[in-house]
Amino acid sequence: MIVACEAGKSMQKKDLLPIEDVREKILYSIWKLVDQKYVLFKERGINWDEVLKRYKENIKDISTYKELYEYINTMLLELHDPHTRVVYTPYNEELCIMPLFIKCTNGIYYINEVIGKYKLCKGMRLIKINNISIQEIQNRYIKYYKFQSKSYICSLLIDDFHKGKFGDVIRITAKHGNTEVSEQVNTIKLGDNLEVFNKIRNNISLFNCKVYDDSIGYLKIISFFDKSMADIIEKEVKYMKNIRCLIIDIRENSGGLINCAKDIASLFVSAQVNLGYRVSRKNGGNHLEFEIPSELHIESKNLCNHIEKIIVLCDEFTMSSAEFIFLEALLKDKKRIYTIGKQTGGLAHGASLFTLFDGTKIQITTFKYLNTNMEVVQETGIVPDVEVENDIEEMVLGEDQQLKYAIKLCNSK
Repeated sequence: MIVACEAGKSMQKKDLLPIEDVREKILYSIWKLVDQKYVLFKERGINWDEVLKRYKENIKDISTYKELYEYINTMLLELHDPHTRVVYTPYNEELCIMPLFIKCTNGIYYINEVIGKYKLCKGMRLIKINNISIQEIQNRYIKYYKFQSKSYICSLLIDDFHKGKFGDVIRITAKHGNTEVSEQVNTIKLGDNLEVFNKIRNNISLFNCKVYDDSIGYLKIISFFDKSMADIIEKEVKYMKNIRCLIIDIRENSGGLINCAKDIASLFVSAQVNLGYRVSRKNGGNHLEFEIPSELHIESKNLCNHIEKIIVLCDEFTMSSAEFIFLEALLKDKKRIYTIGKQTGGLAHGASLFTLFDGTKIQITTFKYLNTNMEVVQETGIVPDVEVENDIEEMVLGEDQQLKYAIKLCNSK
């Protein structure tokens, strides 16, 4: 869950101040905001005052804004929390994208899409980036981020790759069968190629649907960020009124708004669902003082009571709090709702977005969830009823074993 908040008026990029005038103020502003809002200090076992003391010691050695925000992000990594991080600074370098898109399945990275003419092609297994093995790069990410969720670390690696963080010109080595290809690839500067970026962006749909064999509906939900998504899905499900089974695909869902996830879940649950409670920090309180927990429940719109089976596809990249809430709600109806795929990523807490005085945006974990026994929900992820793995070779050919299994289950008695 992301909630936008203001923590001061933003400064335009042209008004940048000398780094030595603001580095300590920016560091302390971010530390203070986390100190006031963060909800998992006890669970993480972090002495946040001691962290500030250590990072203040070397702040005077910082001479550029780039160094400053790398330093601050390292400080935030002390929390071992993927949700708490700097997401934007007014000092960012020009954004880029790679003409290659990669994915990860079962720990194997492969090329999923290619823009332009290259010898590298879709389906090739990624072996090296800049002559460093992808396994070594992943190990470096694991060592640096120290997150419990390995899936989130894979997502960070993939995101950095797509944004050109490995260099303006990089060498990619990939393999298909016994054939190995090594090729130089140039990043695409968004400022110079906005039409390319817009073409890619416009081809990404946040939702799609279809019907198999006139009786099995399929819904693919890419994100929970669109507030109108529940209304769109409701219309589509009503249009598929003759289906007897429904497959809901939230694999690789990028997360989003809790209320959006709740609204969509309400379309599929057969009765009101009580998920537990949501808790935030008390204003002005210490690390252990919280507001009164608010109940987290989902009403039912009774839209799908005529459907015999609902099958949800999930994977290790189903890993934000919105997906967690959505899945938890549906899984209360064990008589007709099943999950297929891989264990989810397990980020069972919510974040808010704050803007600092200089325009910097920081995301902080500001909500944690308690189950009905008032216990903090563990970040272990949800294990599907049936674990099914997808094979890269089959996926490149358009085969989807997880989806096939779901269709088979729909057709079984």
